[in-house]
Amino acid sequence: ETSLPIRVGLATSVPVGWELTVTLLSISGGLPLVFAPSSLVFMSGTTSLSFTVTTNTTSGISAVEFALSGSAMHAYSPPAAAPITVAARGQITATWQTAAADSTSVVVTQSRVLILSLSSIPSGSLTLSVNTPSTIQTIPDVVFTSTASQQQITVTALTIDGPATLIFSHTSSAYEELPPITLTVVKATVSFSSLSTFLFMGDVSTP
Repeated sequence: ETSLPIRVGLATSVPVGWELTVTLLSISGGLPLVFAPSSLVFMSGTTSLSFTVTTNTTSGISAVEFALSGSAMHAYSPPAAAPITVAARGQITATWQTAAADSTSVVVTQSRVLILSLSSIPSGSLTLSVNTPSTIQTIPDVVFTSTASQQQITVTALTIDGPATLIFSHTSSAYEELPPITLTVVKATVSFSSLSTFLFMGDVSTP
């Protein structure tokens, strides 16, 4: 599901004591578009308001028409049918650099590298923020550009064991959100590769 703001602007403000209502009149083209609210009311001093348009389709084009009403309607002309294009949104994926594991549930003993990739090149840049719990070291924002559609972050545990979740967010309407990643932080193990050599090397005879 995708939601976008559609701004409606007036060239001049509504006169004092008057009002202008802009209502969605029709949608042609077949896209399942939902407008909220169903109408915008401009009072004196207001020249810009927005509808939120939501759709559950990935692509297509429709045209929308608006009707005007209210005491100031004689002073304004309704806008021409406005085209709305819905394009498929890009994907953000996360894969771990080492050890095969489900990207939504992974074990971290001390630190692990997570590779973040975009399915398409961003226009301009896309900043991805990572919200970390207190058990995980703070991770700086990740910035993707047209020359860097893949980035990596290091996930470092600050406690020795317990659950943790990484939550990702961005403000681009061109990309889907990356689902949260659940981590299980476990205690690191200590081992000696040749314990007997380590214990008995050197002179251990009694005087």
